Amino acid sequence: LVYMAVMTIRVVSVSVKLLVAVLALDVAVVTVIVALVSVELVVVLVVAITFAFAALVLDVAFMAVRVVLVSVEVVAVLVVALTVVTMLDLAVDTVLVVLVFVELEAVLDVAEL
Repeated sequence: LVYMAVMTIRVVSVSVKLLVAVLALDVAVVTVIVALVSVELVVVLVVAITFAFAALVLDVAFMAVRVVLVSVEVVAVLVVALTVVTMLDLAVDTVLVVLVFVELEAVLDVAEL
């Protein structure tokens, strides 16, 4: 009877030790899982911040392209305006030359008289 009591105590002791070891292992696994989830959250945040920064950089790049395109458009409008003014100036100069020739012919006609 004493032997059975001692063996029961040993079995219970081993069972309690195994239970404590399993619980410690379970706590360790849960700790690792929490650490992995924390790392995953940090990675997700870093990726989200990286994508947000990339989107901001792309937005700035698109704004720069828009500014360049508007500048090119302004330059094109100025070139067209300058061309139109130059053509008008040439037309006025042509009219003036024709008027000078007409005036010279009139003077020569008067001189012949």
